[in-house]
Amino acid sequence: MLKRERARNIVDAVLAIGMGVLCIAMRGTLLHVLLVALGALLVAAGVIDLVLRHEVVIGAVKIVIGVFGVSMAWDPVTVNIFLYLLAVVMSIYGILGILQVIVNSQNGIKSKFHAALRPAVHLAIGIALFIHQPGFVTWFFILTGVLLIVIGVLSVAAAVSED
Repeated sequence: MLKRERARNIVDAVLAIGMGVLCIAMRGTLLHVLLVALGALLVAAGVIDLVLRHEVVIGAVKIVIGVFGVSMAWDPVTVNIFLYLLAVVMSIYGILGILQVIVNSQNGIKSKFHAALRPAVHLAIGIALFIHQPGFVTWFFILTGVLLIVIGVLSVAAAVSED
């Protein structure tokens, strides 16, 4: 059983290294693939909102944006538009999350800080994506690729050194 788990860990680590290399080497192609996947997920989430939650407006918006993302993911102009929309949505989501923490949190500063951390990251990503989209996307994929490679190498080393 331990050999099977070790083999699985090594395979996972090698896949992480491979994904890291792909993130660095094929940034543009991966961006398009991710936009298609994001669009498909938005369509599915919109259908769930319509059918199960009976939220017509939110479900319809998700479906329209998802169809737009899937159908236009290979056109550079629409990719830029989609990323700018994502930047605006993430910024608004971050601002609303921070305001919610400020208004609703009754605990101390440390609790407010932890609760506001995720919305603050959303706001920072939204602003960075809006201000300098090409550079942000490039560095995002490079950083993700490097982190995946490091995680993969460390995981292989840990799996190989297990007794």
